[in-house]
Amino acid sequence: MSDVKKTLWRLLAAALASLAVGCSDATIDAAVADAAERECCADEEIASTTPLPDTSVWQMTSRWTDQHGDARRLGDLRGQITVTAMIFTNCVYACPTLLADVKAIRADLPPGAARYLLVSMDAERDQPDVLDAWAEQHDLDDQWTLLHGSAHAVRELAAVLGVNYTRSPTGDIAHSNLLTVLDRDGRIVHQQRGLQAENGATVRAIRELIDG
Repeated sequence: MSDVKKTLWRLLAAALASLAVGCSDATIDAAVADAAERECCADEEIASTTPLPDTSVWQMTSRWTDQHGDARRLGDLRGQITVTAMIFTNCVYACPTLLADVKAIRADLPPGAARYLLVSMDAERDQPDVLDAWAEQHDLDDQWTLLHGSAHAVRELAAVLGVNYTRSPTGDIAHSNLLTVLDRDGRIVHQQRGLQAENGATVRAIRELIDG
């Protein structure tokens, strides 16, 4: 038993003893809540210091900027099931369709079940303010993270996820249409290929992670 859990049990025992001598329910509840909070914080600290698996995407050290202009690393998403796709905001068909596919997956999951990560392939044009405007245009709430990175960072992540893309002289980008589900430690557990694909297997993969 962990030290925190031992502390919890000691506080519970103390609360029961206090009850016997007339201590108020509020005092007991406060003691129990305090112990529970300590255990929760300890569990989070353990998770953050546990080494990542060798196959974790979160091990990548590239630097990014989110749609709010905040500096980010992929490892910031550790601890959350993440559905990710690579897009670019000037795309007029494939990327909006890919976004709709992610939204359809979200609609089939419990609220807050996953985080949704969109990474731009257009390092030149998709600056954070552009991503922020695009997120607002598509009604993306705070469960969505949009990232801008250098051309090198984008190419590196695309290689890891298996996304192929080529930029034309006009600025258009031909690319794979691929959704990737990452577990809480950043391991790839499922991928959905194509646009408007049947998403049952993707939803099941996420639900298994939730239940696990």
